[in-house]
Amino acid sequence: MADRLMGVILAAGRGERMAPFGQAIPKAALPIANKPLIEYQIEQMRSLGIDEVVVLIGHRGYQIASILGDGTRLGLRIRYVRW
Repeated sequence: MADRLMGVILAAGRGERMAPFGQAIPKAALPIANKPLIEYQIEQMRSLGIDEVVVLIGHRGYQIASILGDGTRLGLRIRYVRW
């Protein structure tokens, strides 16, 4: 059996340095070129062969989870850990 790769993304912060942009939605969900910032990280991980990502969520983490879902749309599995 081949070794599987797992990625971890830390997305639990309040994004205070991004104020006022990070007040309504988490920094990881802020749109950059019409795509949430976190999706760029996930796409890069997928291109490296990572097939499962754990996202550590905190402040407004439910918004990140609702945007990404279970990862099917992005071609991998996403799990969430609440901080």
